[in-house]
Amino acid sequence: MQTNTLKMIVNSKIKKQILMCAPTYFEVTYAINPAMARTLACKIAVNQFKAMEQWTGLKDIYTKEGFDVVLIDPVKGLPDMVFTANCGIVNDGRAIIGEFKHAQRKPETEYFEKWFKENDYGIIHIKEEFEGTGDMLLWKDNIIGGHGVRSGLDGITKVAKFFTFLGRGKDLVPVKLVDDNYYHLDTCFCPMGENALFYPKAFSADSIEVLLEMGAMPINDKDARSMLPNGVYLDNGKGIKFIASKISREWRNALEKLGIEIILNPTSEFQKSGGSNRCLTLFL
Repeated sequence: MQTNTLKMIVNSKIKKQILMCAPTYFEVTYAINPAMARTLACKIAVNQFKAMEQWTGLKDIYTKEGFDVVLIDPVKGLPDMVFTANCGIVNDGRAIIGEFKHAQRKPETEYFEKWFKENDYGIIHIKEEFEGTGDMLLWKDNIIGGHGVRSGLDGITKVAKFFTFLGRGKDLVPVKLVDDNYYHLDTCFCPMGENALFYPKAFSADSIEVLLEMGAMPINDKDARSMLPNGVYLDNGKGIKFIASKISREWRNALEKLGIEIILNPTSEFQKSGGSNRCLTLFL
């Protein structure tokens, strides 16, 4: 009885944890997506002070909302470690980690694996390309897996099988991404309880049809460019919240009618690299 009680306490704690990485060394020095290419072409530098301020703002929101924010040390020369969402996905105390597509991010894996080991997580490492919760999100008892730009179909399929093996029993719904501007699923799709936002132009025709049939709500070009889908939906018993960098009046009104409180946390510095609030977040 004591062992089971302890296990429940540990699992409860893990579910409320979020892994983040401070933007100490965050900058845009290479281009692996169009946003980064534009930043370099226009010679726009990251404002380090502002980036830290925006990252701290997100961290403080999580703490206020009752989450335990845990940190991995940043590594000089690996600026994208700040986007912890892409390192893997955590399920029942195990971290499932795949291969980054681009050589610039591959060295991050060593440090994330080390962190998970030191914090008593089991590790499942697959050889296929899979970029974590950037390309895999849970919605309506399904695993929505994005492939076609970063993660491969074989990668998300293998990870989904581990979810079933570990007792989650969810069905994989693969959706194909077709626009490099929306290189990860979480840049163009956001589950929100029974609802979801998505940007149709980022998906193949078949995938658009699937998401519409499931009840996802389409957004327009302007909302997509502001990275609205890369917001963070929170429902942890303290009221439903949605953290957004920017939101149109139309969607603010629509979400508030659904009982969702909007919390703004601007991410202009991270958007120079193509990321926003969700990219900076890994739920454990």
